[in-house]
Order: sequence, then structure tokens, then C-alpha cells
Amino acid sequence: MSRKTATIIIIFFILILVGFVVWFYFTKIKPSGEPLTPNGFDDGFIFPDSPASSGGKVVDNTTTGGEITTNVFRPRIIQLTNTPTSSGVLIKNDDVLLGRYIERATGHIYDILLSNLSKTRVSNTTIPKIYEVYWRESGEDGVVRYLDSDEESILTFSGELQKSTDEQGDGSFPGVFLPKNIKNLSLAPSGKKLFYLLWTEDGSTGVSSNLDGTSKVQLWSAPLREWLVDWTSPTNISMTSKPSFDTQGSLFFLNTSTAYQTKVLGGIYGLTAKTNPDASKIVYSQTKGSGFESFIYDVATKKSQAMTVDTLPEKCVWSTKTVYEIYCAIPTQIKGGYYPDDWYKGTVSFSDDIWKINTKNGLTEFIIGTNSATGEGIDSINLSLGPDEKFLLLTNKNDLTLWAVQMKE
Repeated sequence: MSRKTATIIIIFFILILVGFVVWFYFTKIKPSGEPLTPNGFDDGFIFPDSPASSGGKVVDNTTTGGEITTNVFRPRIIQLTNTPTSSGVLIKNDDVLLGRYIERATGHIYDILLSNLSKTRVSNTTIPKIYEVYWRESGEDGVVRYLDSDEESILTFSGELQKSTDEQGDGSFPGVFLPKNIKNLSLAPSGKKLFYLLWTEDGSTGVSSNLDGTSKVQLWSAPLREWLVDWTSPTNISMTSKPSFDTQGSLFFLNTSTAYQTKVLGGIYGLTAKTNPDASKIVYSQTKGSGFESFIYDVATKKSQAMTVDTLPEKCVWSTKTVYEIYCAIPTQIKGGYYPDDWYKGTVSFSDDIWKINTKNGLTEFIIGTNSATGEGIDSINLSLGPDEKFLLLTNKNDLTLWAVQMKE
């Protein structure tokens, strides 16, 4: 046999041996368990890939010589209404979690069980076209705002839910009217008092009172009229000038005990802000080019730190259990425009992801993407947390429908 022939035969057998090893490895040997690979998202954002599931309980079947079933909780989002609402509140009734909301068209109040989405009307008091609702934490009292029949005057009604003694009957929402043309208001954290702004010939005045309008005390007076108010802690009200992309805004703290005013932020274009429950941190945004950027301001050190995410504070709610944590709806894409004006006017709309942000160390935690969960995305406003902060309630700005996000089991 020639040396050339022998070499060919040896190469042939080596190829057969290599082929057999490869075949044996991929068909006979199996890994001891496949890791669960979450579906990432790719939207041009700066965050790492994160789970984006519509959620609920999922079963992960792995094979290790037998079948092991594990329950892994994933956040989920639930549509509570398919008609416009005027904000809502999450409450517990006999340890049962429910959402309470006012139907925008009629003013009727409904309770909806989050466990099975069954709905019950608890008040048939008719107040058409309610634009705003400010709920007490208990959900038993609320302040509603709507236009008078002249379509110009703003009416503000403070009511208390009176449930029917008849299980089959409707309750009512009796109450009193507060002064006409209140421009802006906020409830105290206790829910027992409110603070509201009225325009005057010289500018604006700010008044605190009980929910029924009694025990009035003037706390604020300013030559400017356009202010947004937020009663954040028992002794502190945040006063922010109404934002616009071409106007420098300011934020003041108003002490409810002494009526003393302290300027906290100023000279910021497009300033919009949200102060935490102990007035130690402020999340704010400012106009930047054709978009906006977000910051965390430390009141004690008077220093701002850029956030790793950009959103408008109106799309956020502070935790009351951990005062330096905030839940925010973060736009997945910010189109060029004049912010925040274009968003207020409805010229632009967002599709949000829900995140939790630790303002102490800057860490962020992805919760759920509204687009991946619903197929169309949600432009989130009016965020509020349930009693145990396992659920987040929000309104879709596009159609005013009410949604709940289950964040914890």
C-alpha cells in the first residue's frame, strides 16, 4: 500500500470519529436543567434587558430526571374599566382589595374587586363630566371638580360616600360646595384638610380649610397666579410655578404652621416636580433641547443628581413606606417637542414602562412594560399605591381608562 493511500484512509477514519463524537454530544448528552431566559426588550433605552411579561403566576418546567414545578411571580397589569374615569383609589374592605372610582360621564361611584373584576355601583349621585377627583386614603371622602353649566366656572364639591343600608340599593355622595373657581388644590396627608388657590386682582391667595370648607386660614399670597400645589407632609406644601418650556420655574416650600415660605428651586426651564412625604427629596424634570431630563434634588445638601431615567414627575408616585423610593412610569421613547407643554396639550403621547427608583442610591428596578403587557402601551397619569403597596393604580391619559399593576404577590 502506498504512503498516499494510507494517509487518505487515516484522514477518512479521523473524520468519521470526529463526526461520531459531535453526534453523540448533541443527541445523547443533555444539560441538567435549562435556565429560564427572560425576553428582553430593545427600545433604544439605556437599561439592561429586563423581563417584560404580562405576568401572573407562571410554571417553569425543568427536567432533571423528573419534573419539578416552581411558581414564579411576575408583575401583571389589569384593565379595570373600558370607559373614561375621573381617577381612582385602592382601598381594603374587610381585607378585600378593591378599586373605587368615579365614572366620568355620570359621576356615579363604583367599587371593583381586583380578584375577579366584579363591579358594584355604590353611589348613584349624578355629577356629569367630572374632570378631577381628590380621594382621601380611606376612599370614603373625596373632592370632585367639574365645569358649571356655563362651561366656564369651575365648581368644587366635597362629598362623603354614604352607602345604602339595603344591599341591593345605591348609596349617595352628599356634601358641600367650596368656593367657585378654585384654580388648584391638594389634600393634606391626613385627608382631613385641604389647601386651595384662588385668583385675586393682585395675584393669588392660598387657603387651608377642613374638607367641608370650615376653619379657613390664609397661608399664601403671591403676585403670580399660576401655581401647582402639593401638600406633601403635615407641615409642608410644595408650591411650583406652572411649567412651560420657555419659562423659568421655581419651587417653594410653604410651612403650614407658620406660613413661612422657603425657595427651594429656581431658574429652571420647564420645571415640574414632586416632593417626597418627608420633604427631604424632590424628583424634578427640566426642558433640555427638544426633550427633557430628570433629577433628584436633596433638600438637606441642596445638590441635584441626574437620574438614570427621564420622565415627568406627574407620572410618578412616592412610596409612603420607604420615603426615598418612588414608582414612575418611564416613557420608552421621547419624541422631539416642546416639553412639558406638548404632553399637557396631548400633542404627543408616551408608551411607558413601570420602574421603581431608589433615590438614596440611584438603583432602578424594572417592574413591567405597558406595551408588552397590553399590546398598545399606556400613557400613565394619576398614579397611586394600594395600602400595602403591592398594587399600583394608574389612568391611561389617552382614553382615561383605569388600570392596576400588581407588583408583588
